[in-house]
Amino acid sequence: MKVRFIDTLCTNGMHLLFNASLLAILEKIFDKISLYGEKNNINDEIKILEENGVDISKIERKNIYLPIVKSRISNFFLYLCSFFYNLYFIVIADKDDILVFNYNNLLAVRMMNIFNKIFHRKTLIFCHGEMEFLIENRPSFGPFNRFTFYLGKCFFLNKKIRIEQNIKFVVLGDSILKNVKEILPLNISKSFITMDHSYFFKKDDIIKEKVIKTENIKIGTVGLFYRLKGADDFCKLVSSINNKNIEFSITGKILYDVRKLQELGVSLPENLGKDVIPRDILEKRIEDLDFILYLYPITSYKIMASGAILDALSFKRPIIALRNDYFSYIFEKFGEFGYLFDSLEDIINFLNQITLFSIDPTIFDYKMIQQRLSIDFVSKTFREELESISFFN
Repeated sequence: MKVRFIDTLCTNGMHLLFNASLLAILEKIFDKISLYGEKNNINDEIKILEENGVDISKIERKNIYLPIVKSRISNFFLYLCSFFYNLYFIVIADKDDILVFNYNNLLAVRMMNIFNKIFHRKTLIFCHGEMEFLIENRPSFGPFNRFTFYLGKCFFLNKKIRIEQNIKFVVLGDSILKNVKEILPLNISKSFITMDHSYFFKKDDIIKEKVIKTENIKIGTVGLFYRLKGADDFCKLVSSINNKNIEFSITGKILYDVRKLQELGVSLPENLGKDVIPRDILEKRIEDLDFILYLYPITSYKIMASGAILDALSFKRPIIALRNDYFSYIFEKFGEFGYLFDSLEDIINFLNQITLFSIDPTIFDYKMIQQRLSIDFVSKTFREELESISFFN
């Protein structure tokens, strides 16, 4: 049985770790994988697999042309190319192939459903942040993105649509599947299954001390920094802390007022967050932290997962975060590795009282949690899921 792994949306190094971890899971389950995607992206994914000891002999690379995203115009053409590629692969696939679309193109999903009513291909479509926009209105996005969100609502919230029985949408966690079943109509939600978000964790078993040893407690955000990820709350938090032992930092691309962050005394990367930070610098800055901070809105992450929280788990750094459905799910199912709070005021009170001597990084069982979210463990549970829907014999 062959899998066609079809990536028609990732360029410029987008989502390399998720794509590589999904490939590693599929490699554990299936005998042969044809990997279709933009040349540089799939080469980087293969490199990640090799670095993590995954057998790549089962994986055959197939380059496809995709516009490299550099602007809203190129993003539009990327989604347009993806639309036609996705339909093309449904048409040319052999009847025993399993088609794996690692991202859900809202522009294409309705037509993919129509085509599959003709060709009946076993199809897995992985869902990510686009699902959150079914229940939230984000006017800050451009007209094309708002149009795709509208198309998504017209499809996933439509009580009259019948999804072809061989199409399954995959969400990354039981809590997300539960919310999908509560939010989407039954005719749609019954086509959803779940797989936990796995990760390539760092292999050493030792909880590393800070790279730069100081008397201060270092707390920072990691990843893209902008309003929808809690940038305004971050500034409010920093300005409300009177604990002189705390230093705040941001590590990642910044889409926010840098001057305001500098005035607050926040430590920024050398490039001031104007672009993606090189991996070696990113890792050094993370290792220098005592806590990783997540201020995502409490109402977010109902029907999407967060790969960012797994960065903290990989570096064995406890988190300080506002409680949301997904973070609560991870803590309840796999184990705690930090502190969740119900409000920003609760975090402020906690940080104003914390001292360097009250930090004990050994109280969290990082190794056990990592094992339960490892490629090996997740691949076994996902295989059982696929067997239950007759996708695997």
